[in-house]
Amino acid sequence: MADDQVRSQFRIPAAVYEWLREQAKKEHRSINGQLNAELEERMRAAHGAEA
Repeated sequence: MADDQVRSQFRIPAAVYEWLREQAKKEHRSINGQLNAELEERMRAAHGAEA
């Protein structure tokens, strides 16, 4: 595992998981990869709103 990664477990609602799974399939990513992409996009948007 890379030094800049943290291994964690989260509980999310089933409906959110199903949406995430569908998005991952559309984007040809793993669910973990899609979760990272979604969170990174949200983080960029939040930082842009602060500027």
